[in-house]
Amino acid sequence: SETILAVRRNSTGIRPYSSVLETGYFRGTALTLDLNRVEFTPFFSRKYIDGSIQLTDSASNDDLATLRYTGLHRTATELAARKTVLETAYGLNANYQSLNKNLHVGANLLRLEFDKTVLPAKGFYNFYDFKGEANSNYSLYYSYFLKNISLFGEAATSLSGGKGMVQGALVSLGSRVDVSMMYRNYAPNLHTHYGNSFGENYKNS
Repeated sequence: SETILAVRRNSTGIRPYSSVLETGYFRGTALTLDLNRVEFTPFFSRKYIDGSIQLTDSASNDDLATLRYTGLHRTATELAARKTVLETAYGLNANYQSLNKNLHVGANLLRLEFDKTVLPAKGFYNFYDFKGEANSNYSLYYSYFLKNISLFGEAATSLSGGKGMVQGALVSLGSRVDVSMMYRNYAPNLHTHYGNSFGENYKNS
């Protein structure tokens, strides 16, 4: 069952960050408002993240930064990149659950702003990576239970126009047989800095 259920990401709401890595988290405030079967969770975060800085002009704020996501600070180069870019994040999650709890639908909004212009390291492998000072993500998601079938999915887009989608199903065929099916499609220019959908690396693209 652990293998079968791994294709699905459940909404967990607000939770503390408990990893030892200094990356991939928010630092700020969040609040969940429970209005019967509808919940709203606004949040705000501001913190410094790692980035390799390229100074362009000491009299301007147009410095360039290549973001680092490892969260490791082992060498002089990694230490020099520690907490050099100010990231501001804010957004909203809204979700609805039906009275019988079979249907769950929701929406996400996330806005990221950086105090420096973000540029990826040069290379063909990251040609489509995020570039700029701000990014926005929007998504709609659902899950629906029908007897022994669980259907779920999410569709998202980023400020760049890149789109992504996951659709899946978990089916119990008997006491000893379960089946999972997953379809995913992430555009190369889909930028989800904090995305945690089905994939093999830290970014869903």
